[in-house]
Amino acid sequence: MSAGWTSRWWQVPAERLGWLRVVVGSSVIWHLGGNLGSYARVAESPANMFKGVGVTQLLEGAIAPELFMGLTWATLALSVLVVLGWRTRVVAPIWAATLLFVLTYRTSWVQIYHSDNLMALQAIVLALAPAAGASVSLDARAGRNQGREGWEFAWPIVLMCAVTLLAYMIAGASKIAGSAGWEWAWGTTLRDQIAYNAINKELLGGAPDVAARWAYDHPYLLRPGSVMALVLEAGAPFALLHRRLGKLWAVGTLGMHWGIYHLMGIAFTYPMYGWAFAAFFDLERGGGWLVQAARRWRAWARGRLGSR
Repeated sequence: MSAGWTSRWWQVPAERLGWLRVVVGSSVIWHLGGNLGSYARVAESPANMFKGVGVTQLLEGAIAPELFMGLTWATLALSVLVVLGWRTRVVAPIWAATLLFVLTYRTSWVQIYHSDNLMALQAIVLALAPAAGASVSLDARAGRNQGREGWEFAWPIVLMCAVTLLAYMIAGASKIAGSAGWEWAWGTTLRDQIAYNAINKELLGGAPDVAARWAYDHPYLLRPGSVMALVLEAGAPFALLHRRLGKLWAVGTLGMHWGIYHLMGIAFTYPMYGWAFAAFFDLERGGGWLVQAARRWRAWARGRLGSR
């Protein structure tokens, strides 16, 4: 058991960590690039609404909107360099620090964005990994970051998995520690949460939620989902026992997030699109296929151009 666990979690190819860096960096580009308008509105909010949390508690108050947006754009630019793997050992820590500040600053204005926490934590792990740029990178092409041991590629991946599982375990523990306790699995608490969310959206001018109304009228159908949510969250640490179990857990949790989206309209984008679970999978297989496809396309394009 111990030898199998070690071989499956700690013997990984360098390409897996490289593609994981590409995935996480790309998710940050997608997130920041797609929410620039939202970030700008936050930056221009009344200063008395600012309540610093985390690293922003060090601030005496809100910073100038231009400064915040400058840091946001700088984080976007650094994300591109992280994806390319250029001077990763220097760039990645700066990237993770600016990302942590930007995400935390956004959370310091009344509304909390839970999925941002996991994005920031995984970025920090990558930034602390000296071998993150040793493969699938410009650093590798330039001959930098050579001579790494296998464990140097493995520990960031294992730690990212552990951080993800811990986040979900805390969510499960909070459900059990709440007023409903283990009775949360009966589905009535989930039904009430769905109803509250639907009513709140309607009061704010949103359209009536047909799926939420249907779920409220059939609470017994929510019980399997409630039980599965508790199993996936409270039992998350067991997914570290075996890589295959970790993959099954990741797929199940991904499905849970899509269920939340369809029933409540809440989109936790970082896990919902699978980025949060990328560390559980053999990314080098898909990445290798993409590289081969790109090479075939390039050869085809050259042939077409050469025949003219």
